[in-house]
Amino acid sequence: MKGKTLTLVRTWAIGGITGLGTGVSFIFVYDGLTTDNMFDLWEFGVALITSL
Repeated sequence: MKGKTLTLVRTWAIGGITGLGTGVSFIFVYDGLTTDNMFDLWEFGVALITSL
């Protein structure tokens, strides 16, 4: 029981850190590319690729 709980907590922690990193990197790239406040399709593509 204790090993299963530890595995579950570790999985949630790794998933949370990965999601946080993906979200933060997307926001930083978005802010860097949209200097004119227009988010074009190519900018979305670059932001999507860099956040992977």
